[in-house]
Amino acid sequence: MKPACGSSPTVPTSGKNACIRCSALRAITLDPPPGAIPTGVLKDALHDSDPTVRREAIEATRLLQNSEALPLLRHAARDPDWLTRAAAARLLGTRADPQALPDLFSLLADRDSYVRRFARRSLLELAGQAKPEAYVPALSSRDRTTQVVAALALARLNDGRGLEILLAELANPLGIERVEAVKSAARIQDPRVLPAIRIATGDADTEVRVVALIALGLLQDKESSPLLKKIYADPTAPKQVHLAAGKAIELLSQPPAKLHRD
Repeated sequence: MKPACGSSPTVPTSGKNACIRCSALRAITLDPPPGAIPTGVLKDALHDSDPTVRREAIEATRLLQNSEALPLLRHAARDPDWLTRAAAARLLGTRADPQALPDLFSLLADRDSYVRRFARRSLLELAGQAKPEAYVPALSSRDRTTQVVAALALARLNDGRGLEILLAELANPLGIERVEAVKSAARIQDPRVLPAIRIATGDADTEVRVVALIALGLLQDKESSPLLKKIYADPTAPKQVHLAAGKAIELLSQPPAKLHRD
């Protein structure tokens, strides 16, 4: 599939065999041609009648600079094929470009849960490259999921402006982000955090309980010592919870310097 020296790679745009068109695009991705990547070929492939061809074109955008890739990814984010939209959501997160945030927030409302999952992950991955102000407007969204993801991202930036949303999620028995809410809230210095995490040690979800217990240990919340000992001694506690309580008690006894090094 490698083109002859000096020639431009082409992708068959006619014919009935989508496998050949996919293979041509895959060859560009695996063995990029010398010189400029043929963005026109990828753009045309995004209009292919076969979704597998469109997905191969999306994967090939990783070879492009952000200025060239982002328009193609935005187009793919509106594709009728859910796998193509999911690929776009995933790849938008790899661009390390905060300009992709509005597109990803839109994908949080996608009708497919797989697409929404990748959009969420990419939004959190981009938190390291974005400024807090890029997420703040989403806190006022009418969509609860958008609010929560924005609050999680802000917490990763040690920004507590979404803390109220995180605490509400943590207190909601049906909140699907309770585990992440514990982890994120623990990063924020606020007097409401520790009481909320203590309550979470009694959550119906074992994973939430485990994360909350470890968080109390890492935060060295001495006031939680009686609670931790009670949970540790509870014969009805699940094994994971028992072990987490023991670890939290151990963390409480460590000097701050050692805790920081570990």
